[in-house]
Amino acid sequence: MNQTGLALLGELKKDPNNFPLYNSKLVGDIERLIVSYQETINEIVQSQDTNEPEIASSLVFYHFSIQRNKRYLCLYHNERLNVLKNHCTSNHSTLAESLDKNCSDHEREFFKNYNQLIQHTIGSLKINLIQNDLIPPTNVPPKRVLNLLTKYNELLTNK
Repeated sequence: MNQTGLALLGELKKDPNNFPLYNSKLVGDIERLIVSYQETINEIVQSQDTNEPEIASSLVFYHFSIQRNKRYLCLYHNERLNVLKNHCTSNHSTLAESLDKNCSDHEREFFKNYNQLIQHTIGSLKINLIQNDLIPPTNVPPKRVLNLLTKYNELLTNK
């Protein structure tokens, strides 16, 4: 089993208070591995009878390996983008230096576009936000939370 994806995710968990440098080397390694597995699948399908149990099992193995590696990449990028979104919704219109120096160019572009979207939405609603308006309140009495959940279905998500 390939440990590259686990190493990539492990970087995010080392220090939750620190936004690690974007690891283009490991991301590239995983992308190349996915391409390599797909090429292997194509070669097997073209050259052999896929109805044989040994061949079918190797195809399944490569397919699940591709899926696992895609999930690693999605998790890695999702966690990084969540940090950027949280920074943006805390009314920061620019990236903090500690985040900016560790972002990839695509992540900087994402932050810029996400921030523009939020500012456009706020402007079109013609509302004046103060510092923490985008963050849901945490001191709501339980009865109100219960009423909200029963009246509008479940609006809360696990984090």
